[in-house]
Amino acid sequence: MDELIDITPKAARKVEDLLDERGLEGHGVSVGVDYEGGRAEYTLEFEEEPGDDDVVVESNGVEIYVDEDSAAAVEGSKVDYVVENGRAGFKVINEVAGGSSQEFEDSLQGRIREFLALNFPQIEGHGGEAVIEEVREDEGYVKLSLEGACSGCGISDATSEAIKNNLPANVEGVTKVDISAGDGATQIDPPV
Repeated sequence: MDELIDITPKAARKVEDLLDERGLEGHGVSVGVDYEGGRAEYTLEFEEEPGDDDVVVESNGVEIYVDEDSAAAVEGSKVDYVVENGRAGFKVINEVAGGSSQEFEDSLQGRIREFLALNFPQIEGHGGEAVIEEVREDEGYVKLSLEGACSGCGISDATSEAIKNNLPANVEGVTKVDISAGDGATQIDPPV
């Protein structure tokens, strides 16, 4: 997973400075994702060692720990140290995400498309497709398939699990999600 996440040289220097100041030499940066409110929010913490289910990535001399559940949403991102509105801090930038000002139709399928576009842009960004195979609104059931580049991707299992766990919690009307590989009927296209 060479391209899971990167850290800019500027952010790496700041991490090293902070670890030195706090006496935390040898620690890494744990990157996680919270899906509260239907949108991926990134969390960063200094950790002494990776967790049992963490993927470890080294970038610019810094070890980055990403738990398997967050790997799908973090993939293709970079950690930078930025100053915005007079405040400085670390920021996870998802280069694959594109614009977040996209408009989606006001329907269950539209809300599903919006959730996937905002939280899993790497699917399309890496040449894959998320396809809505079936929606049973009366049951809250959604069947998706991950196709194209997703079918051979080593992180597709983590992506599937993250979608299964977070789509029902964040999209009203969805209670059960099944994901498979297969021929789809409705491609999740970016909005017009």
